[in-house]
Amino acid sequence: MILKKIKFNKGPAPYEAKGFRSGFVLLFAVVVSSIIFAIAFGVTSIALKEVKFSSSAQGANDAFFAADTGAECALYYDYNLGIEAPFSGSSEEGTPWSCAGNGIIVNSGTFVISGLGANSQSCAIVTVTKNPDVGVEIISKGYNTGGNTQDCSSSSSNRVERQLEVRY
Repeated sequence: MILKKIKFNKGPAPYEAKGFRSGFVLLFAVVVSSIIFAIAFGVTSIALKEVKFSSSAQGANDAFFAADTGAECALYYDYNLGIEAPFSGSSEEGTPWSCAGNGIIVNSGTFVISGLGANSQSCAIVTVTKNPDVGVEIISKGYNTGGNTQDCSSSSSNRVERQLEVRY
């Protein structure tokens, strides 16, 4: 029986093997950092969408309650004053009309209530139409922005409108 002695090299790997494996660590680092970046980007994207959604919900809520305030104001004056068609009134005709602490002037059945909402930024445009054959129709459009103007106008890209219609 012939035994051949095998010599093991305990030093660095030969040149060919070293060149073959030397890029593996760099490739592994790039892959791991790409995965971490993708996860971070996904979490950030979801968080931004949630922030936009919550601010949109707040704007919709402000616009709805502005429209509701306008409709309730029109119902109050129609019911308590028994105004005949057309729906009209102003501070020039005696006691000024007031809604939510704001004086209003009705022109041709339309009035604006400004300064509504938690930040006094909401407003409502209310139109009242009276027809003896059909009845009374109140259309109240509430906005989350534009509350500082007399015509309820705003150029905000986050403007939300909600409309309520009351017929009786």
